[in-house]
Amino acid sequence: MEIRATLTGTCIACAGMVGTAMAQHDHGDVIIARTAAGQLAVEFENPDEPLGRVDVPAFSGWIGDEPGFESIEEDEPDEDLYMLDPTANIQIEIVNISAGGFAVLPPDFDVAVDDFNTSKLGAGDTLDFGSPAFHVHYLWVVSDTDWDGSTTEFDFQFRVLDRGASAYAASDVYTATFAIPTPGAFGVAMVAALGAARRQRR
Repeated sequence: MEIRATLTGTCIACAGMVGTAMAQHDHGDVIIARTAAGQLAVEFENPDEPLGRVDVPAFSGWIGDEPGFESIEEDEPDEDLYMLDPTANIQIEIVNISAGGFAVLPPDFDVAVDDFNTSKLGAGDTLDFGSPAFHVHYLWVVSDTDWDGSTTEFDFQFRVLDRGASAYAASDVYTATFAIPTPGAFGVAMVAALGAARRQRR
C-alpha cells in the first residue's frame, strides 16, 4: 500500500482530535485497526497535509507531524476493520527509510534543544503507541545537513505489531512516500521557531 504526502507549504498542520470513524478518515491520519481474522491493518484516505520549512540555529530543513497514527474508534465491518482490544500493545516497526536525508523524530523532539543526530529513528527502530485509544504524531524530517541535494521523494516502510496479550498478527508492510519541492522551487516561508508551529507534546 502506498501513502503519499508532500513536504511543502508554510506551516505544520495542527488539526485536533476527531470523534467518529468517518472524521478520522477526513483527518488524514493513519488509522490502525484489526481484521476479523485477527491481523493488524491500517487505513489512510487523506494524505495531503502540508508540512513546512524550518530554519533555526539548531536545524534547517523540512519538518512536520502529519500524518499521525491513531487507533480506530468505531468498527467498520464493510471494510473488515475493527477496534483493537484494550490488552493490545501497539508498535510501528520501521522496515526501511529511503536514503537522501529523510528521518523520523520522536513526538517530544524539541528542535531548539535536542540533538537531531542522536534522536532520529531508522530501520529496525519502533514507534511505541501502547494500548488503545492512542493518537500519536511523530515528526517527519528532511535535514539540509543530510539531504543529498537531489532526492525529492522519500519512502517510509512500516508494519504494525502487537506486543500485548491480544497477540494480533503483524500487518502487511505499508509504504508512505513523502516529497519535497524540486531544487529551485524552494519558495516556502521560513518558520521562526518550531516550538510555536508544531503540535503540542502529548
